[in-house]
Amino acid sequence: MHHQRKLRIATIQALFQFDVQGDEFADKTEEFLRTQELSEKDITRTNDLITLVRERMSEIDGLINGASEHWDLKRITPIDRAILRLATCELLFVEATPPKVAINEAIELAKTFGEAESPHFVNGLLDAIWKKSQ
Repeated sequence: MHHQRKLRIATIQALFQFDVQGDEFADKTEEFLRTQELSEKDITRTNDLITLVRERMSEIDGLINGASEHWDLKRITPIDRAILRLATCELLFVEATPPKVAINEAIELAKTFGEAESPHFVNGLLDAIWKKSQ
């Protein structure tokens, strides 16, 4: 498995857990990441990305809501929300990730973890978010 994909999978799994468990998961994040067979450096990087998403959550969610004209964020499945939140964060706040890579990786994660329409849905929303941010 591609190294960056492995880190993204761990990140969306953690974001999914935050979505489902709320702040109760905060104390379990590092323990969870240690079960993902990541190096110490990767655990730190992944935890930093999770923290960034959580710190910018209201802004990220606002962008997702703004791009999803007919879908309230609460109606989006938790796994699709996690994928969208991570990709939106990477698009707008992580300069090291090229926009096309963030979008393509999100689509691939949606194919793997989402429902049948998830890849198209994720692609459309991220494309709209990226265009609005330019």
